Amino acid sequence: MTTNPNRRVAFSPNVMIIPILSLYDYTTSEISAAWFNGEEMDDIANRCFKVLARMESGFSKKVKKYCIRGLEGHTTIGSISKRKNRSTALTAVLLEQSKQRVENRVDAEAIGATYRRTTTSCQLWAQVVGKRDNETAILCSEDIYEAIHTNVQLPVQQNRTMPFRKQQNRNRTKRLPGMFEPRGARAA
Repeated sequence: MTTNPNRRVAFSPNVMIIPILSLYDYTTSEISAAWFNGEEMDDIANRCFKVLARMESGFSKKVKKYCIRGLEGHTTIGSISKRKNRSTALTAVLLEQSKQRVENRVDAEAIGATYRRTTTSCQLWAQVVGKRDNETAILCSEDIYEAIHTNVQLPVQQNRTMPFRKQQNRNRTKRLPGMFEPRGARAA
């Protein structure tokens, strides 16, 4: 396997520390304000299912009322595609391992290269979606920046990139097993 000489990891010499409160330091009202509870999560999931049902029934793409971002993989075609891609990658890796066993050798780099070769189309698609999301985020931030600095109130409209986000708190916190879902966690 050949490696790309242009790929590098770099670390900034400047260290920035941002203190984060432990969950145990939160008051009950702060937890309630910062985290989704089970009922709210059920509501989010139900709204996602409704959007998926409307997508599957063929609603017009021109309708801006529904956000499908992040739900593509849960459609019939999306889930079939995901399963097929995973199965193809798994099969390729297992075949490479089997070949190495027959040749009485172990080459983790070759296994990794096989996996990357098989999943290249998935990677390219993820980059396309990421670029689209980045462009949307930039446009949104420019609108917000302009509104703040010109004292113009933005029109109230559904946020098409993250429609189910709780507006009062945008903290993203890793979910701990057995804990509430963090506000802003992905709905699907």
